[in-house]
Amino acid sequence: MATGHEKEVSLFDLASEKIADAQKLMAEAKDLLKQDLDNARQEKAAIEEITKTLRQIHFSSKIKLNVGGKIYKTTLDTLRKDPDSMLCAMFSGKFELKADEEDGAYFIDRDGKLFRNHVQSGMSWALYGNTPADFHRCCDNNGPTLVMIRSEDCICGGYTSKSWVSASPMRAIEDDESFLFTLINPSGSKPMRIYVDPDNPGGIQCDRDKGPCFGTSKNYDLQVWYTFNATSPKESLSRFDMGYGFSCPESVNKRTFFTGKYPFKITELEVFKVKF
Repeated sequence: MATGHEKEVSLFDLASEKIADAQKLMAEAKDLLKQDLDNARQEKAAIEEITKTLRQIHFSSKIKLNVGGKIYKTTLDTLRKDPDSMLCAMFSGKFELKADEEDGAYFIDRDGKLFRNHVQSGMSWALYGNTPADFHRCCDNNGPTLVMIRSEDCICGGYTSKSWVSASPMRAIEDDESFLFTLINPSGSKPMRIYVDPDNPGGIQCDRDKGPCFGTSKNYDLQVWYTFNATSPKESLSRFDMGYGFSCPESVNKRTFFTGKYPFKITELEVFKVKF
């Protein structure tokens, strides 16, 4: 039978073992915590480096430029298309560029008219402006174009292989290669193209007092920036009414499927020159 002294020694040894085990676990926990902190520091450093790079570049794929007082909106790919050019070097991300605080444009001290030729020689260029005059000034007589329209959260538009012109009265140009499209619509339907009606071929409507319009010689399927006289002051609105020159699916509302409203207001419009 163990004596009281032996019991005390046994309990002491057991306590020592427990303390040793606890110290071992604490040491392991400390190592794991240190490893987690090191990983967190590395992740933080990586995030800070990415953020620094983004701040240095400070632009997205779409770029707004002020060239000699003329405003252009183009793409990063277009500016970088010539690897030996000054523009490619400027927008390579190696230099810190700051956009103007007032209009968000990057200033380039060059002749604006000559610069337009450079931008148009690339993959695409984009219209900057929000009036029929802006549209025709930038887009007339330039061959195939893609019209991109954003109305609140909806994105839609149209394509034509023909050149836009300023005409008065309106001039309709048939184009069996043209189509209308929706990328994001209120119903959540997948992207869709609406093609020319083979029995009543549509195309584009060229009108100096309107933006890029699609339809036939008698009816429009898409009308951009028409003047609505019933409001004061007058509003510049847009509207779809598909089914004349373009085959509208019977299952959708021909006026509201693309934007959810008739008429609708354009939040942003861009016209891209297409080169094949």
